[in-house]
Amino acid sequence: MLAALAIVIALGLLTARAPSRGGALWRREPSGGTPEERLAWLSTHEAGHAVIAWHCPVVGSVTDMIIEPTRGGDALWQGRVLHDWSAPPETRRAWDIVIALAGLSAEMLCYGQVRTLLLRDLDEALAAARSFCRQGGSWTLCVAQVGPPMPFTVRCTDAEALVLGRAWATAYALLAYHREAHARLAAIIAVRRRLNDAELAAILGPKVRA
Repeated sequence: MLAALAIVIALGLLTARAPSRGGALWRREPSGGTPEERLAWLSTHEAGHAVIAWHCPVVGSVTDMIIEPTRGGDALWQGRVLHDWSAPPETRRAWDIVIALAGLSAEMLCYGQVRTLLLRDLDEALAAARSFCRQGGSWTLCVAQVGPPMPFTVRCTDAEALVLGRAWATAYALLAYHREAHARLAAIIAVRRRLNDAELAAILGPKVRA
């Protein structure tokens, strides 16, 4: 029986949900630390989304990646990654979940903990997992657990939990494989603050396509 979404944080700090804008997912940086540390952490998170989307064969393009100060000034940061799908929903549901969890997976890979725990990311991942299970989807992506399990619990059905765990493992494994490119992108976006698709291609190489 489905229950209301409940997040139990094993590691990290909970941040408020940030609004979407122009189709982008806006994310606030973790609390604590210096502005430079918070910027580095958010850059790592957003680079995770961008790298997975870039290497996803059913994402047509990653058109924009932005990190900028919030209205509070340089002490606070927010970021977004815009991408366009090249496949219909029924053929991309597994990747929906993987990309939603990619930022959190990047934090775990690079820092060993999750601090930018955003309800928006988890809401999207759970909604996609529910859709995947309702449609009787068969998971064909990576299922090898090369890193730690998800450091939080989402209350859902057993089938949905299995799909979420596989998506987390897939995101973590892909980021571990592309770790050098991810680190390079995170360092560059922290300085330049905005990258378009051509600039991303110069950093990450040719876009992977189906």
